[in-house]
Amino acid sequence: PISAIQFYYRALHARENDIDSRLTLASLLIEENREDEALALLSPPPNSALLNETDVNRSQPWWVNVKVKLKLSHIYRTKGMLEAYVEEVYPIVHESLTTDSM
Repeated sequence: PISAIQFYYRALHARENDIDSRLTLASLLIEENREDEALALLSPPPNSALLNETDVNRSQPWWVNVKVKLKLSHIYRTKGMLEAYVEEVYPIVHESLTTDSM
């Protein structure tokens, strides 16, 4: 798995917004008991709020993708970080409930 981890890190270096590679790498890191590294990989960059607002024409950044948020919330839950888990999962659940009721 270590060579696979290195491969996916190289892939992300070349294509930072590749969500599937990011999720696969996070799963590989979790298998190797490197949850903190997986959290860092899936967490928004420190200046993410600023990046979100500066370029309206860009597609959505990887850190707002629902698959990334769900994987991140799963890691928080398994690590017992319940407040962080709720912060990630609540908006997803809320949006799905309001969308279904329309």
